[in-house]
Amino acid sequence: MRTYVGKQSVLDEALGEFKDFGFSLVEPDDHLLELWFKDKRIAVYNQTAWTDKRPMIEIIREGCKNFLVNITDPAYFAKKLQQDYQGTYGEELRRNG
Repeated sequence: MRTYVGKQSVLDEALGEFKDFGFSLVEPDDHLLELWFKDKRIAVYNQTAWTDKRPMIEIIREGCKNFLVNITDPAYFAKKLQQDYQGTYGEELRRNG
């Protein structure tokens, strides 16, 4: 069971695995939600004027995914994926030979 320690922990959880790639959510006021990648704002969502039938969390994660597909710095993600792979699977390989 996850423990939420404040509003930011809820926003971080909404990002899921995308938080590890450098994404963040900021809520500058009660009705706006901003999606950031590192120091660049890449999307703004108006929570009071939401008309999409899909849940907002799904749209946010789709925005993250689409941004990653179109990013111009693939070396960053190649390194991140390599670190994740080594961290996740490296220990398993050492145990299982």
